[in-house]
Amino acid sequence: MTPPKSSRCLVGIAAAIVLGLPATASALAQRTFVASYGQDASPNCSPVAPCRSFAQALTRTADHGEIIVIDSGGYGPVTIAQSVSIIAPLGVYAGVTVGIALDGVTIDAPGVEVVLRGLSLNGQGGRYGIWFKNGASVLVDRCTVANMNNLGIYHAVVGGTMVVSDSIVRDNASTGIEVDLPFLLTGAYLTLDRVRVAHNAGAGVAIGTGTFASIRDSVVVNNGWGISGQSGAGTSSSLAIDGTLVSGNVAEGIRIQSIGPSSGTAQLNVARSTIASNGAGIILYDAMAPILATVTGSTIANNAGDGISLEFGASAHVGGNVLSGNGGTALLSDLASTIKSRIDNSVEMIAPAVAVGGTITTLPTF
Repeated sequence: MTPPKSSRCLVGIAAAIVLGLPATASALAQRTFVASYGQDASPNCSPVAPCRSFAQALTRTADHGEIIVIDSGGYGPVTIAQSVSIIAPLGVYAGVTVGIALDGVTIDAPGVEVVLRGLSLNGQGGRYGIWFKNGASVLVDRCTVANMNNLGIYHAVVGGTMVVSDSIVRDNASTGIEVDLPFLLTGAYLTLDRVRVAHNAGAGVAIGTGTFASIRDSVVVNNGWGISGQSGAGTSSSLAIDGTLVSGNVAEGIRIQSIGPSSGTAQLNVARSTIASNGAGIILYDAMAPILATVTGSTIANNAGDGISLEFGASAHVGGNVLSGNGGTALLSDLASTIKSRIDNSVEMIAPAVAVGGTITTLPTF
């Protein structure tokens, strides 16, 4: 006797579950596993039958699910088009080797939320380590991104939020961490918290137009230049730096620049930080749009060039800082720029503070 149609459907679904076939969304697991001894033919990437690669495990994982690394090994590049967390526990090495012209982890789908925790991405001719190409948010936690042939971490999403914490970005052939939106667009968000950015050939951190960024309790050392920011083309940007060491960078420690005619404003706030032993300390280069800066409670010392330099109409308020041993001027206001310097700054300089066509105004302490 032939079973009723409804019974046949139930039997088919049950068979799909038993065989591990993705017949329905419910066949996808909330939590999947990868291991060095795993097999990508595994039907469900379970703890007892893990998959071998992140890419294959992703096909077995439900939206907003998790991929867990069981043991140390290399798990391959992956393109992510769903919300997911990829997690390697403490003490487990989860490697991603990024070959020639490849990218390590690419996030590319509208609205997705991704967590990358405990991964080590190593470039072997690869282009980008982590590429935030499309999506809502990315958290990069306890990761290392190194030796890429281009950028270590690349954020290119209008409206996208990226947080990088307790991570290392080093030895990349261009910029360590970069935010770069398409021309005239605005609204990218970046937070760096306890991040070490070192030995990158370009900038340690580069913030493009239309970006709102914060860097806290971090180290930016021995890069081509330290931290750069831009405004222009009708977009504003904001960069807040707190409790951060910027040292040993070949060019400027911090450079903020307007790149063209604009109604936008670049804002820089530096607090409790050390800007030392760079090619120059803090440079504000305002070509055609306002740059407004506040530098408080920081040490700007032993830079080869100027300590704090304003050019072409920038404006800064400085207070409670130590400026010492800089090879150029401690405070330089050039070509219609303005520095408001509170008397609680401690200034020891090789060359005197000068104002050439600009203004340095002394203010009382707060």
